[in-house]
Amino acid sequence: MKKLILILLVISARPCFSQSIIGCYPFTVTVNKTSNIVFPYAIKSVDRGSTDLLAQKAKGAENILQLKAAKENFVATTLSVITSDGKLYAFLVSYEAEPKIFNLSFVKGEGKPFVMLSDETEDASTLASNADSILSMPSFLYRREKSMRMQLILKSIYIKDDLLWFHFSISNHSLIPFAPSYLHFFIRDRSKAKRTAIQQQELTPTHISKLSTIGGKRDEEFVCAFNLFTVPRSKKLMLQINEPTSGRLLELDIKSRTLLKARTAK
Repeated sequence: MKKLILILLVISARPCFSQSIIGCYPFTVTVNKTSNIVFPYAIKSVDRGSTDLLAQKAKGAENILQLKAAKENFVATTLSVITSDGKLYAFLVSYEAEPKIFNLSFVKGEGKPFVMLSDETEDASTLASNADSILSMPSFLYRREKSMRMQLILKSIYIKDDLLWFHFSISNHSLIPFAPSYLHFFIRDRSKAKRTAIQQQELTPTHISKLSTIGGKRDEEFVCAFNLFTVPRSKKLMLQINEPTSGRLLELDIKSRTLLKARTAK
């Protein structure tokens, strides 16, 4: 009898949890067209199950996520989005050459904004002028990565008007023009254990100077501006630039100590 009472006391002392299954919304993307998902609240976190899926917040908007495939016929992967109201949206994203749906909205009811515009701290003309001045400043870093006769170089990092400005250069050593269609910035762990999901934090630039097609045997320079941030030593900043039509993908990782070398723009 005493044993039975003890068992009942142990069982009653255990916390009770209610469980529910969160389903995944199916969604398809392709390489040469951008898809959009509109949320009723601002996007706070984005997690991709694979780097084959490109995702970024729409420039100037807080609640629109833009998606595109980094390559054709990738294996279906997950996408998790957390919005400012604390809600989790889970997706199962797969490749389709010609998706039937390009735009998906979770906004319901009247009176809710369709697009939540970001707070602008700088007008477009000031940002463009600052970008031009950063391009003319001395280079001092030269972090580089080569792939498929292409070279991506981080030339300098400057701080101007409370923004972090990155100066990049792309060199095309082939005779085939390189047409970049997607720039993707995110912070991820420098190393990860086997069988663990890729954890990464998406970054949305405040400004990106126009990057046009780079002809054969030619170079192109551009700058990107972000609100001030740092990266822990266990993580790194990643830049991906892809050209879906030919499959060329440039990747450059920037370590935390490189960010700390940023100089003040005069």
